[in-house]
Amino acid sequence: MSTLLLSIPSVHDGNPLECRVQHPRRSASAGSTGAPWTKAAIVAHPYAPLGGCFDDPVVTLVAREFLRKGFVVGTFNFRGAGASQGRTSWTAKAEIDDYVSFAGFFIHYLRYYTVTCRSVSGADEEKLSGSREVPTSDEQGSSATLLGYEGSQELKLVLGGYSYGSLVAMLLPDTSAILERFQDSSAHSIEAQIVARSWQLATPESAKAEEEPGAHLHAALNDSLRSQSPSRTEAGNAANSSRRRGKVEDHIRKSLDRVRTVVTRRSTSDEKRPNRHSSSSRQVVMPTVETYYLLISPLLQPVAALATMFTRVTSVPTDRAGADCGDDKFAERPTLAIFGDGDIFTSIKKLRRWAGLLRQKPGSSFSSHEVAGAGHFWNEERVEDELKSAVENWIAVTIMA
Repeated sequence: MSTLLLSIPSVHDGNPLECRVQHPRRSASAGSTGAPWTKAAIVAHPYAPLGGCFDDPVVTLVAREFLRKGFVVGTFNFRGAGASQGRTSWTAKAEIDDYVSFAGFFIHYLRYYTVTCRSVSGADEEKLSGSREVPTSDEQGSSATLLGYEGSQELKLVLGGYSYGSLVAMLLPDTSAILERFQDSSAHSIEAQIVARSWQLATPESAKAEEEPGAHLHAALNDSLRSQSPSRTEAGNAANSSRRRGKVEDHIRKSLDRVRTVVTRRSTSDEKRPNRHSSSSRQVVMPTVETYYLLISPLLQPVAALATMFTRVTSVPTDRAGADCGDDKFAERPTLAIFGDGDIFTSIKKLRRWAGLLRQKPGSSFSSHEVAGAGHFWNEERVEDELKSAVENWIAVTIMA
């Protein structure tokens, strides 16, 4: 397994976000290291003011389960958590954009990672690795055909979260809307910087490092940025998070400056060669993305409304029959909700009613798993094993079947 540590700006306001991408070990049957990654998952962490960060024990447990199943796993720190700058918002609008920022990066990274591993070699590798510029369609040549991304290759992407992270995941726009935001962006936009970052990090050097078990690629961050041993509760992570933030802010700032330089250089080059590199020619051929949702200890009313200050970014999840709760996508797309019957933030009565309503929708793909004796923080005896088993079974039956 290899781990990539990096930073990207949030599309909300450019606020630097600390991110992590973990690659699973490839089995002998998986083919070459350049074969496309077809399974990936994002797991968002709990509420930052209570110490939530991407080192949370529940996030770590779920991430490890996906890695065991051959998924590339992405985690990131919302603003105000870990080394991510800024503060937690009152409305969750900023956090929704933080999640969108990482999702956009993650999908493009997986796409470019395969391009650089399989399609770039020889003189092209020397040219692209030296400039780290996002390749135009002319420079990519027939890479999309080589990768099987003309429709035959599908990326299975799980958008997940735990506690507050699950609430933000529930409020996300559709994956197609996320991708459109990045594909239709202007050359100087934050979205363009994120796409440039994905190409910058998806290099042949990354593929070589991946072959070394346990290798850590410290991109944009100093070697001082290390994963801290997580505590058993969200509050226990606060001290570790504050210590880490001060050590890496300068490296995050320098990293983003380098990305802005790449974007500016690319834009200047475009202005000089308008006919060859028009905006339409820069459209990246992306894989077909099949979206799944994993919601662990989801927050419903009234806690969900309080966490978003009753914002109308979209309807907050509710358990009331007939309400316009914005939950249809969880019935339309394969979704698993896991919760304990001792959750202190949302009563089990509300969770059962909400899950039942989603299961009863015509053609529903929603499923839920209730864990007896489990609370919101999953620190009761033996409940972690059942949580892990529920995730494992869902992956096997729903995603990999």
